[in-house]
Amino acid sequence: MPKTQGGEQIYDAILDATATLISEDGVQSLTSNRIAERAGVSIGSFYRYLGNKEAAVAELLRRREREAAEHVIARIRALGPDASFRDKARIAVEVLTAGGTTGPQVAVRKLHQSVPPEWLEAASDHADTAIRDFVKMLVQEVPGVAEHPNHDLLAFILVHAIEKVVETAVLHEPTLLETPAFADELVELIVRFVER
Repeated sequence: MPKTQGGEQIYDAILDATATLISEDGVQSLTSNRIAERAGVSIGSFYRYLGNKEAAVAELLRRREREAAEHVIARIRALGPDASFRDKARIAVEVLTAGGTTGPQVAVRKLHQSVPPEWLEAASDHADTAIRDFVKMLVQEVPGVAEHPNHDLLAFILVHAIEKVVETAVLHEPTLLETPAFADELVELIVRFVER
């Protein structure tokens, strides 16, 4: 991450250009030169800040996942301390399915599926850790769950199971994301898993 404001602007321009090019032409036509040109920066600046197109895609995903995690956390905190676990689960599901087939999380899931796995190594680690820690805290607040021997395991399973369900819907039945029943069932899955 750049240390100066000018550096941050270049970095942001590169990530914005990467997102735009992927949206317009797909990952397969992405090149470092096209990203630099669209961003309005020299190829030298591109290499200085990100190194290659794979790093640009990985950073773009990292940023989008971090933004989604921060959005979920902020919305749940805004509910206040007296909100039920079900209400908090509902917020998480709403963020993950927002916008239906054209929502931002759908774009992130599709991008994950369209690039080689080696491009994404460690791309989601920070956001994943932040959201798992937050889910762990929420789970610990549920009556009867405090005695569970492994809250980390509960949070891991919960976060990744829900991500996978949403990802599978994105890839195979995207119209499910637009149905209230899909959201209702995801909330029920979360609540029943935790409150069992």
